[in-house]
Amino acid sequence: MSTTLAITAQKAHTLSTSGGNSQGCNNAGDTADIATGLERGNPTIKPHEVLYLYKIAAFPSEIKDIYFIKDVINKSPKGKLYCKYFNTIRCMRQNRLIPTIEKEPKIETESENVANYLSNHDMTWPEIEEIWRKTINYRLQFIKKYNTAEIFNKWQHYTKPMRYKLIDIDFHKIYSRYSCYITKFEEASSKLIKILDEGVKDCESKTNIEKLKNTPNLSNSKYSTN
Repeated sequence: MSTTLAITAQKAHTLSTSGGNSQGCNNAGDTADIATGLERGNPTIKPHEVLYLYKIAAFPSEIKDIYFIKDVINKSPKGKLYCKYFNTIRCMRQNRLIPTIEKEPKIETESENVANYLSNHDMTWPEIEEIWRKTINYRLQFIKKYNTAEIFNKWQHYTKPMRYKLIDIDFHKIYSRYSCYITKFEEASSKLIKILDEGVKDCESKTNIEKLKNTPNLSNSKYSTN
């Protein structure tokens, strides 16, 4: 244990056991356990417990339950601030205010070799789509790490006329938990076209937007790529 932690542990325990402070008496048991564990080099002492010692050493009148509640079965730290923080984070993720942390998907076996084969050989479009599906996790991770020029250099089929089919494969992988895209698109298309109409200044694009405004059921129209 470092000298700083040793001094902190001793100071925290001394302050928590000093007389005239009922809260200090309540803190004494926890500080004694943690201080003893640190002095003995106990590897099970957690970082939040060390932080708790620092707080009690600096502010001996603080209520321990705000920062730390000893968990009998030692599963995880608890406390009012701790719970408030994680409840807030969970609520924000549920309402999509911050991204959900997800595990990286497992890279397909031999995916890099297959991707190189795709780049170096002429293939039919059904064959390209088959390989595209087999390398999807590898490709999506590649996209996260590299810039647009490097992506197009590695995955040249993104620049081909039939690229929308490949983008569709990626899209359905990324948003596999969602459905009814066409229905939702039809519901939101009028708002989307309005935004485009207000923001686009190019004359040719304006003409295309006017055609879209007068086209019912856009997802099944001639402007759809499906």
